[in-house]
Amino acid sequence: MSSLSHHQNQTFHLAMNSAPGLIAMVRAQPFLGHDNENPCHHLLEFEEMCSCLSISGMTQETLKWKLSPFSLIEKVKQWYTLSI
Repeated sequence: MSSLSHHQNQTFHLAMNSAPGLIAMVRAQPFLGHDNENPCHHLLEFEEMCSCLSISGMTQETLKWKLSPFSLIEKVKQWYTLSI
């Protein structure tokens, strides 16, 4: 069960100065790419978390695109950085 399931019907409207808090929230559930990790599960959790967030003037797709690198660490982040 997701840690955000109790917020499923709420959207948090945030100002751009909330970025450090958003980044910290995303970094709290990182994906490292280890054999015992399921990338699909990570993406589903990330999508659920982002669906609870809203920044005025920013689409959900843009919000996810901007936050996704902060959910990756180690070799996965290196791969992502080289791939974009």
